[in-house]
Amino acid sequence: CVRQRSSEAQPLAPPQKARPPAPPPPHNPPVTAALDAGAELHIRDTLARLDDEVTVVIVAHRLSTLEECDRIMVLEDGRISDFDRPHVLARENDFYREALAAGGLT
Repeated sequence: CVRQRSSEAQPLAPPQKARPPAPPPPHNPPVTAALDAGAELHIRDTLARLDDEVTVVIVAHRLSTLEECDRIMVLEDGRISDFDRPHVLARENDFYREALAAGGLT
């Protein structure tokens, strides 16, 4: 503000209109969706080494990536339908069991 006289203030620039929210970024498949088998194995080995040190949240494109997980959260239609150990889900969750079968992992 520029000071005029003793108590008047005048803005240097007119007020700006509120900007509309930024559009969401374009959908780009994650880099890990196109990994070769060697790179995926390296990532899986790294996750196995971190097992007792940290909690890792994985969004997997391949069910084989989940083999190192202690627990798996199953999402169906954008909602959590189950959360349990892989062997329990394979036995009790139809969606997970069907996904395993479709991926040839049963």
